[in-house]
Amino acid sequence: MSLDAHTLLERHINARGGLRAILRITTLHQSGTVTDRRGTVVEIEGWRKRPDLLRIHFRTAESDGCEGWDGQRAWEHFPSAGTSAVYVDGLASDALRRASEFDGPLIQAAEKGHTVQPLGECVVAGLPVYGLRVVLRDGNIINHYLHKESYMIAATDSVRPVHAKDPSLTTTLYTDYRLVNGVMFSHYSVEVANDGAHNETFAWRALSANMPLEESFFALPAAVAPVENRQNLR
Repeated sequence: MSLDAHTLLERHINARGGLRAILRITTLHQSGTVTDRRGTVVEIEGWRKRPDLLRIHFRTAESDGCEGWDGQRAWEHFPSAGTSAVYVDGLASDALRRASEFDGPLIQAAEKGHTVQPLGECVVAGLPVYGLRVVLRDGNIINHYLHKESYMIAATDSVRPVHAKDPSLTTTLYTDYRLVNGVMFSHYSVEVANDGAHNETFAWRALSANMPLEESFFALPAAVAPVENRQNLR
């Protein structure tokens, strides 16, 4: 049965917990790991605040760094390299700006200036899904595939820069949905791009919501304390 975009969005939002529950979440904290195809494990921690504030820390045994979106501009900092925090433009800025959208483009899509079009029924990664094409207000296109039974996002694909390099078709598969403050969030995803040369697995150990976060926490840092001392930064 073919369903229109409005019906699919409504079912997706209701399956996640409903619009009221989604909008009651005003901040989000995630911690876990990213593992690449060579087995390198990166510890990662991220904070979000409505409507579009983002800060991400990442650390390996050899290096550490952070990046973010302050609501207007993107920035990055690599303390282990001995460099100062700087604003960034171009592909890196585009990626962080899009990633900062708190709920993702399926929630209140029209209010944000996005356009959603149905793609019909198909199969992705062996799963029967409904496809939705989302044209972001900046013109970028992200196809979303909703599981036909749960209406959770099973996968997305889009042409986008990977680690601020040349844009590539990127496919991400989402699983392990769990409730956080009454809303369903994926805790496990696999991202593949560059014909498989880029392959990263995101495994979130913990997600928590509605902790107090000052907007200044997301600003370009004058100096970045270690992740262990993050309580002092809030």
